[in-house]
Amino acid sequence: MSKKKVMTHEEHVELAAVLADVHTALQKAIITTGNKLGVTSTAHKKFIKTSLLYDEARSALDSAYHAVTNNKQFAEQGHVYYGGRPK
Repeated sequence: MSKKKVMTHEEHVELAAVLADVHTALQKAIITTGNKLGVTSTAHKKFIKTSLLYDEARSALDSAYHAVTNNKQFAEQGHVYYGGRPK
């Protein structure tokens, strides 16, 4: 039987920093392709699907993050996959 792999709190914080601009970039691509190419364009539809899949992945990562994060760490970092604590 194999052991389930788990990311540490610190690994989640590092990954969240890498992914921080993905949501913003996808939203900009959706707006741009919708306005310039039309909402029925293939590119626009693909960016919409990509954004939905990214949100599902981010939600799954957030659940895993909460499983390894204690109250003190959460108070300091917040929801790291959703922008964290305001600076």
